[in-house]
Amino acid sequence: AQARPLYPGHYQPQLPADLGFYDLRVPEVREQQAEMARSCGVEGFCYWHYWFGNGKTALTLPFQEVLKTGSPDFPFCIGWANHTWRASLWDKKYQKLTQADDIIVKQEYPGDDDYKEHFYKLLPAFLDKRYIRVEDKPLFLIFNADDLPDAKHFIDLWQGLARKNGLKGIHFVAKAHMVKRAEKFDKLRNRKDWAKQADEIISQLLEKGFDAVNADSYERAQIVYDGFSRYFMRKIKGYLFPMLPSQKYDYARFMKGYHIEQERREEVYPTIVPRFDKTPRVGNRAVIYAGSTPEKFADTVRVALDMVKDKDFEKRIIFLQSWNEWGEGNYMEPDLKWGGQYVKALKSLIVCEKM
Repeated sequence: AQARPLYPGHYQPQLPADLGFYDLRVPEVREQQAEMARSCGVEGFCYWHYWFGNGKTALTLPFQEVLKTGSPDFPFCIGWANHTWRASLWDKKYQKLTQADDIIVKQEYPGDDDYKEHFYKLLPAFLDKRYIRVEDKPLFLIFNADDLPDAKHFIDLWQGLARKNGLKGIHFVAKAHMVKRAEKFDKLRNRKDWAKQADEIISQLLEKGFDAVNADSYERAQIVYDGFSRYFMRKIKGYLFPMLPSQKYDYARFMKGYHIEQERREEVYPTIVPRFDKTPRVGNRAVIYAGSTPEKFADTVRVALDMVKDKDFEKRIIFLQSWNEWGEGNYMEPDLKWGGQYVKALKSLIVCEKM
């Protein structure tokens, strides 16, 4: 609510409509969210789960209530948000802190005892009848797959524990960026190399034991949007003139470079983004996809649907990013400007296609 416009016509603050300023600890709110999602063809929620290592967790109460009460009766899966929490992610006044002082909670990977404790903490969820399964295996998303220091060992360990506890295994999904800045810059100049790089990223993750990859191509889309030189000039401009919004992109043009052909592969799950504006968190440093409308969002949904239409039925998976990330202006829920039009746009495509 404290966000302010950064340029003429900038839609801020973005304020909720139908559901209001809600508290996820309230069961009626969770029921309303599920009913709204169900009505527009969303088949389940992916709940972010925070396990920092050594048994340290955060934001557990809403999901624990979902698990304990059996309500809402709506499919779900879990995504492990395995990243360090930093003060500068939430408030721009902390951006000049040293790296050590910036840390709120550090993500750690202590080893097998902690991995086992983590698994058994989630086992009741994996066994829940509502849990989303692929080939009868609970789907488990890992946000920072590359940060997991011994991913293959971790996955093998959990697969063994899953079978030991009556499951056929776990369907591991890695959220992955489809271009790596760490590669030599000359490779990024040639778009033919991007496809090769995306294939390599996918192959490396599958070799570690992941069953699938959730493609996230925002950085690739930025380079497509700007061109190589302007992309890096924009980064330099943001560093030299932090008071000016330097990462504003036209939503429709940006999304044209977002989806990649690799998303047609059985083991790659596309992502659709309704809108994005990080102004509430970081002010002038925000990445903004400007000019999103329900109609333009519908165009991106059509592309993603086309990517999955020829896959095996159980692999026709698309991740929506996200349902209610108001702090990043990345949400489907009704707001004061658009009302429920984003929900209706999704419904017009998903529900009609199922019919």
